[in-house]
Amino acid sequence: MIFKKKLIGGILALFFLAFLISILEVPIWQLGRSLKKPSRPVPTNTLHHLEFFSKEILIDRLYPPDEGPVEGGQMSLLPGQEPELVWIRGFSVTPVSPDGKVELSNEFLYYSNLDFVDFVSHRQFLGGNPIGTYRLFALSQGQNRVEFPSGFGIPIMSNELLQWNVIAMNLNLSNRSLNLKFKLTIDYFLDQDVSTPLKPLFVVNAVVAKLLYGRDGYFGVEKPGELIREAESSRGVHALEGERYILSDGKERKFSLYWIVKPGREVDHTLATRFLNLPFDTTFHYANAHLYPYAESLELKDLSTHQFVFKGKASQVEKGIGLAHVDELSSMEGIPIFKDHEYDLISIYRNPTLKDQKAMATLFLYLLDKEFKRPTNQ
Repeated sequence: MIFKKKLIGGILALFFLAFLISILEVPIWQLGRSLKKPSRPVPTNTLHHLEFFSKEILIDRLYPPDEGPVEGGQMSLLPGQEPELVWIRGFSVTPVSPDGKVELSNEFLYYSNLDFVDFVSHRQFLGGNPIGTYRLFALSQGQNRVEFPSGFGIPIMSNELLQWNVIAMNLNLSNRSLNLKFKLTIDYFLDQDVSTPLKPLFVVNAVVAKLLYGRDGYFGVEKPGELIREAESSRGVHALEGERYILSDGKERKFSLYWIVKPGREVDHTLATRFLNLPFDTTFHYANAHLYPYAESLELKDLSTHQFVFKGKASQVEKGIGLAHVDELSSMEGIPIFKDHEYDLISIYRNPTLKDQKAMATLFLYLLDKEFKRPTNQ
């Protein structure tokens, strides 16, 4: 009786196994292997490139900074696919012919940016606190490419919505018209492709600001101490119509982020500590600047140590008006920057004309993110 029960049980087991094999359609010797959880792909360290183009733009007259044709849109890195963690390594923008095949002069670029559409949700998912700025990249004439040092990147999810914009400029071409597009390129790694974990970066920025109204030019400070004396903003004239880019610091002061530079050389200081709003002590591993034509340099000084942590020079084009190159900083080791230090942002402009000119200056720092949280399913 016991033997019959064992025999029947064995036959039923064989029938069940045969049924399982038939629905899985795999050979019996591969059955155990196929039921295992798929293994993680072998890392390839492949750098991917996403290229896209603006609409065609007609350059038919002179366009000063911030007054040229604007194009923009929204996109994500891997639309329609299962969301996954990716690491942005770089960003570039290039003026090209309408067919996209011929690169044109960088003189037609005024500004291009790439932003998070929902920055708060991005930080909540990957970091927790909404530190830094919603702007991933800002490129302009003389500095149209960002490439982080090896081993660093900005972590985002592949389905996060990004906003891009590009603004054309024309300071020199007055005797003919030109059609062009802008080619934008995002360089990124898939997290599953990376053999060694990348170090996460986030962005902060600081701006030079001219005092328009108030008792002194110490942005965000109630009672200035001796440490920050040299970082006082000087009084100036707002360069734009209306209240656009006029900023109040909540201490009965108003500042202009776009100001007038008189003929000659001008050095301007701004107490940048409250703009940076550092959440913790860390290091920055990349820095770049956004400047107007006639800029000479932009520097960041640590007033607590009396050391310059960034010095970026700008060179002018040989013929005509514009910036040929603006310095960047890239460092694998990183430059220390401290939450409780005071910082002075210093811009220098030289206006060689006999007319007033517009000026502005913004510094972007890419800092090591100590609050990054990897998604649990990655």
